[in-house]
Amino acid sequence: WEEHFAALKRYKEGEGKGDPNCRGGYVTNDTSPPLNLGTWLSHQRQAKKGKGTGKISDEQIRRLEELGVWWDKPDP
Repeated sequence: WEEHFAALKRYKEGEGKGDPNCRGGYVTNDTSPPLNLGTWLSHQRQAKKGKGTGKISDEQIRRLEELGVWWDKPDP
């Protein structure tokens, strides 16, 4: 979890231009091996909703929210 979270912070600071909400198919190019960051973020959203097999703690939710992650896709 921590490795993916750190990659999400780097994404926000770089390619994301201040937005950590990467597209679903986004794969990192600054880690070895590359991380499927978009899939991981999708799994975090599902875990927060109590869906899927993953679990996410209140602390992890707080950290993602502080980073600017949205849980439901915003209206265009």
